[in-house]
Amino acid sequence: MKNLITLILIIFLFNEKSYATEQIPDLLIHKNDTVFIYANPLQEKEDLLKKDKRFLKLSCRSTACWRRYQATWELINEKLYLVNISSCCNSKITADLSIIFNDQLNNQKVFADWFTGKIVIPIGERIYGRNIGYSNVYEYEDILTIDNGDKISIKRVDNTKTRFTYLKSDKLSVELIKKLDKIILNEIWKKKTDLDFLVGVETNEKGIVSNVELKFVENIPHKKQILDIIRELKDWDMLYIHGEKVNLLFLYPIRIDRKKLRKYKKYWQ
Repeated sequence: MKNLITLILIIFLFNEKSYATEQIPDLLIHKNDTVFIYANPLQEKEDLLKKDKRFLKLSCRSTACWRRYQATWELINEKLYLVNISSCCNSKITADLSIIFNDQLNNQKVFADWFTGKIVIPIGERIYGRNIGYSNVYEYEDILTIDNGDKISIKRVDNTKTRFTYLKSDKLSVELIKKLDKIILNEIWKKKTDLDFLVGVETNEKGIVSNVELKFVENIPHKKQILDIIRELKDWDMLYIHGEKVNLLFLYPIRIDRKKLRKYKKYWQ
């Protein structure tokens, strides 16, 4: 079961054809700029939106915005304020904060004294990801810690050690073709056998193999030589989120057949 969960996670994170829809994020006015954030501080107050029947009628739910709204926040004097709620479908459709929050509204803002948690602000270039949303990885993140609406701290973390050298290329197959015994490769070339299996790799923070497994296969030929080659390789894929290395068993599908040997003929003949 653990192996299956790991495989599903890897596919979700790295499969460019994934059909999961990223959610439209909330916004934060921060340092004279408006940025998107990985947090939804309004979540525990969403029931209050029912007070504004007009907004609920005009707003809509979509696969990219199940919560139906996009909230805008602002940090003022180290405090977090809600300044706007708009429909995800049409930003001109906004909720009436005076109806929703009554006397909590002050100067068209609502102090978010209910929110305690962390707000992640992506910074720099996107390292991985196709759409705007919470699963993308950026070079850096500013992590705001909020306690009952008050800013406690802000910390910048570094995700730039993230890399996908093997996942996004045929590098592992090439390395195996370069280093496998020529007798094995000649057997494949003569169509006497193929190599078809999954490699599972865990690494340390230096990108060096700490654990390697050949998965979902039985009695694979030349197993020891394949494992030895993989253990010698360096600069493996690593994923950093919120400044910390995520410990994952990365899975690499390998198929070495006559077609693959023809493509990389220069490496073994």
